[in-house]
Amino acid sequence: MDRFLGSETPHGGQLLQWFLWYTVSDHKATERIGSSEYDLVAWIFSRAAVETDITSVESAAKAMNQMRRDFIFYKRAYEDTSQNPLWQYMLEYFAGRYTKEALRLLGTDTLDAQTGYSIRLYCYGTVGMTREWLLSDNITPAETVVTMMFNSMPECLREIYFS
Repeated sequence: MDRFLGSETPHGGQLLQWFLWYTVSDHKATERIGSSEYDLVAWIFSRAAVETDITSVESAAKAMNQMRRDFIFYKRAYEDTSQNPLWQYMLEYFAGRYTKEALRLLGTDTLDAQTGYSIRLYCYGTVGMTREWLLSDNITPAETVVTMMFNSMPECLREIYFS
């Protein structure tokens, strides 16, 4: 657990303290979250991701700024090379979320192969560029990075999400 939360860091310790308070105050929380450290890490990420509007620069930048504040947690998550790393979960989460939003906006039950491919390509790229930004770029503001990501979105996706 320490490899993700970083008990030696103040903010990592705050995440862990909050989690412990949450599970003690809500006995059903352990059932919902699970018991492994991977369940906890995925749950912490999911809670933050659900609150992010994936089509809003402001909301996505806010989430990225929070990632920077939780640097130790995300640094360790991105560096994890185990069988089930968090970054892989992030890819699947965002690809699924963009797919569901596209289905909703298009009013359909299925997407064509090109749109599905474009969603996965975009999600792989944004997760990779978020990793690069978080681990090696202390200068570029999150708002600029998110704007560049949205500007790099394939045209077929921009038509779906922003028209």
